[in-house]
Parts: sequence; structure tokens; C-alpha cells
Amino acid sequence: MREPSEVIPVTAVVGDDGLVHIEGDGLSLVRWNHRPDLLRSALERFDGMAVWKPSWHILAVPTDAFMGGPRTVFSLAVPDERQDCHVIRRADSDGPPPPADTPAGQRYMQKIWAEQEARNAELRSRDYSHIPPLRVADRYAAGRTRRRQ
Repeated sequence: MREPSEVIPVTAVVGDDGLVHIEGDGLSLVRWNHRPDLLRSALERFDGMAVWKPSWHILAVPTDAFMGGPRTVFSLAVPDERQDCHVIRRADSDGPPPPADTPAGQRYMQKIWAEQEARNAELRSRDYSHIPPLRVADRYAAGRTRRRQ
């Protein structure tokens, strides 16, 4: 198991050019993010408070929910080392999938589920009789041993 990474409480400010200025206890960094508007919006909700995880190059902004996500966890690059961003593209559109909590997102999810169900139906219709059943090893056949109490 990996050791937990270092977590440093910081404040951050985002410029229009995507440069993120991070200040913490003995820490002053400038990094870059490809989604400055989204990062700025997240930081504004919590007065610029965040945590910097240097081993992962991640700036995590607090959230009301327990788990972070694409709107609260941001990967930051050194300005000189930034690269073009990988964006998920839909076959029927230029942009990324719509957010799941919107009507368009719900329609998109239903379409994806229908496509997946069609694939699953195809797999269920195949003949798998040529594949022998799994055999349980003798040492497991008797079941799990119980401790005496």
C-alpha cells in the first residue's frame, strides 16, 4: 500500500491566462491549469482555500460532498512543461459529454446505457457451451474453516 502523500493547506488565485498562484506555509508556487474559469469558480466558493498535493501535482478545493471530482480536483502543470489537454470527445459532437445532472446529460446517459445494453444482449445470445465450467480447488471445496469459540 502506498504511503499517503503530503497535503499542504494553501490559498490560490487564478489569472485569466490559466496561471495559478499558490501560497502556503513556506510555499510559493506558480502553476498552470487548462480550465481557469472552472478552477476560479471552485476557489471562489471557498475564499481561495485549497490543499496542494505536491507528489500528485494536484490542487484540491474543498467540497460540500465527501468525494472530490472534476469540479474540485485540478491537475496543475509547471508553466514551462504544459501540454495540450486530453479531452473526451463524443462521436456525435465536438465537445465533452454534458454534465450528468442536466437534461442533456440525462439523455446522453440513457443513450449510453441503451448502447451498452445492446452489447450485453449480444454477449448473452452467444453460445458459451464450449467453455468448461470453473472447477473449485479441493482445498476450497469443503468451505471455509471456522474458528472454535
